Amino acid sequence: MSMISKQIIVLVFAGFLALTGLSAQQLSLEDLLLEPSALLQGELGTGSNAAYQKTEGSSNTLSINQLQQNGQQLNLVRTLQVGNDNKAFLEQIGSGNQLVLIQNGTANVYSVVQEGINNNTVAIQNGSNNIITQELMNANGVYSEFIQNGNGNEIIHITNGMVDQNFIIRQNGDGLKATVIQSN
Repeated sequence: MSMISKQIIVLVFAGFLALTGLSAQQLSLEDLLLEPSALLQGELGTGSNAAYQKTEGSSNTLSINQLQQNGQQLNLVRTLQVGNDNKAFLEQIGSGNQLVLIQNGTANVYSVVQEGINNNTVAIQNGSNNIITQELMNANGVYSEFIQNGNGNEIIHITNGMVDQNFIIRQNGDGLKATVIQSN
């Protein structure tokens, strides 16, 4: 095999590794051993809004607002917060929104507002105070799965103008409080 052929193979392999790394799109803590719908994500279309975030230790506050416009395909957020205060405040407006959040340790506060159709959310909180607040407006074809494993454990799920949704709550220990409010 010639030197040029070897270089081309190496470049193709490196490109493949880069694409494979992109499709994994951050997160980890071994994605808390997966399942919750294999942490979603399908194909990202061109012109999509995507945010990938990972923080470890101290205050860990994330605030993201995503609004689809001019033919964008979807809004995507994938975030991992490990240790200490862990706060995430998110807003997604449009269709095909996707949000995956893992918070591991200490305060763990997660709040999301979504408006639109075919939105998917997976939120996992693993310890300490654990509060999830989700508000869905004018939504249809929604899938939401919330998992809380220990300590404070509170989920507040509010829907307004909801037509169709799949909603799963798993709480394993301690406070275990869930409130669902639905209105037209």
